[in-house]
Amino acid sequence: MTLKELTDSIVARASGDITANGDKLIATGDAIKSTATTQAEGTVLEFEAIVTSTRKDRDGDVLECKGCNVDPAAPLLWQHDPQQPIGKLLEVTERSNDKIVAKFAIADTELGRDAAELVKLGALRISHGFRPLDFQPIGGKGNGVHVKSWEMYEVSLVSIPSNVDAIITAFNANKFTSNTIKSWASTLQPAQTQKTETEEMAATTTDTKTTTNPAPATVFGGGSPRVKAPSERYSNTKSTGKHVRTGEAVKDFAGRDVLLPSEAELAKAGVLFKKLAMKSGQFNITLNEHERELFAEMIEKDAWCGDFGGSYETSVTGDRVKALLSDGTSGGTEINPVWFDDMVVQFPLLHSELLPYVDNRSVPRGSSIETASVGNPSVAWGTAEGTAINLFDTASLVADINTSIHPVQVGLEVGRDLLADAAVDVGRVLVENIGQKMLSELDNVVANGNGTDRPEGIFTASGLSTPGSTNGNGGPITVADLESLIFSVGKQYRNPSMRCRFIFNDTVYRRCRGIQVGTSDQRRVLGMDHQSYMLLEHGVSIQNDIANTKMAFGALAKYRLYRRAGMEQRFIDGGATLARKNCVLLIVRGRFGGKVMDAGAFAKITDAQT
Repeated sequence: MTLKELTDSIVARASGDITANGDKLIATGDAIKSTATTQAEGTVLEFEAIVTSTRKDRDGDVLECKGCNVDPAAPLLWQHDPQQPIGKLLEVTERSNDKIVAKFAIADTELGRDAAELVKLGALRISHGFRPLDFQPIGGKGNGVHVKSWEMYEVSLVSIPSNVDAIITAFNANKFTSNTIKSWASTLQPAQTQKTETEEMAATTTDTKTTTNPAPATVFGGGSPRVKAPSERYSNTKSTGKHVRTGEAVKDFAGRDVLLPSEAELAKAGVLFKKLAMKSGQFNITLNEHERELFAEMIEKDAWCGDFGGSYETSVTGDRVKALLSDGTSGGTEINPVWFDDMVVQFPLLHSELLPYVDNRSVPRGSSIETASVGNPSVAWGTAEGTAINLFDTASLVADINTSIHPVQVGLEVGRDLLADAAVDVGRVLVENIGQKMLSELDNVVANGNGTDRPEGIFTASGLSTPGSTNGNGGPITVADLESLIFSVGKQYRNPSMRCRFIFNDTVYRRCRGIQVGTSDQRRVLGMDHQSYMLLEHGVSIQNDIANTKMAFGALAKYRLYRRAGMEQRFIDGGATLARKNCVLLIVRGRFGGKVMDAGAFAKITDAQT
């Protein structure tokens, strides 16, 4: 029987319940060694390796070595691909409760010879496919599975195990002959030092009465043969974000609690940035094999969105994404995964003084918004019997509210060295720094936007009540000024659901806190809890682009900010300044609109102390 026939036979027999455990590598390049003295005919290399151990893997799963039934005819595959067998299992040389060691032979084929060279260099690792027989969850949902009995169907030479420190350390492209290996080797990073990751051993479970196991597909996520997806190397755990000042949950533009990005999303974001840097064609950035696989997974499985020829679309996947990313005009800068937009605005939402309190909405399409404002109907008494009542005029009840969507872009200098780092680190650093820049811009437009080339701000909106300050520009600010702002807003707005707050800069807040009991009494009227940023039972939002002469109070729930999904991002490399810094410029472009929805919900003073 040929290796191809053997592989097909095993895969067919295991149909419906093979999963793959790509995380079981614990052998380093030094531990994978040739054991050949006299090699069998048709083989190019024999080697011995630790196949698996009883250690908790990255998914939290634990496989008991003593419960493993190794198929004596298991093929040796290239990267878990059943269509690319490169050798076979010769024998299991050691079994214990802690590990399984086996001896393998690599066939004398084009692909086999190249794989053998990589084994000699310590550039490959071990993984295996298995079928679980007896297993139970560890702890609560999502905490992994304890597999007590299982069958090993195949073993593979792989480049990227679950251990993030088990990296490629060397390669020699001159000795490669197969196109498969040549293509793969071209993506490898320069040599780095290997480290050993110590993982927590699985907690011992107490013996219980045997019960019926759930189907493997229920526990392991599918019934067909598979290898773990590239993103499964990372944690997908997401937690609810809390505002850094209030400690309260914050709603995003879809009305959901803001969730902190998972490690997997940060890794994918890093790969996206690296890919865009490569496409710029102006500096030397490459993706390693794992990053290429992760990018391919994003194209295949994730929903993308963006502007395509003036038409906005969401939930674009698969081949259309590939075509748009390959577009020679846009270069893919106008399309990105839907989750990317959420990551970029997550930082502003959790750190902003104004953004988490306003009414945030997503815009599905278009460059303008038309919605309705509902007023209060009038009531008349004393109409004589037989006298016709006036027809109700709805013109004042429902009025159109129009606002345009304006582009905003932020620029961020990025060191070239950063782009060579691990994808998860690149994603974390760039997303947070983009968020910090976006934070200052969004808070500024909510307060001061001119409504012409950016959203309309609270201080530029028309129709707001505008009481004068007690002492004018000469000051000082008085308690009466604060009271006039509060009571210029109707009582119906002054409730917790409307999120009422004072809005001014830090200098004005300091002056409010400095109001004395009297000229000879240095005690502060509003108390000494200066860092509380509270005045007269209401919170204070600070925006330091607001002039000293301006103060506002209002129900921020009555300010609406719209966000169009589909951020654009591109890299620019040019100019002596960037070159001297060894940096490139990352431009991220978003689209926002916004305005005051109800002028009666806000009041402002424009003649406070200068």
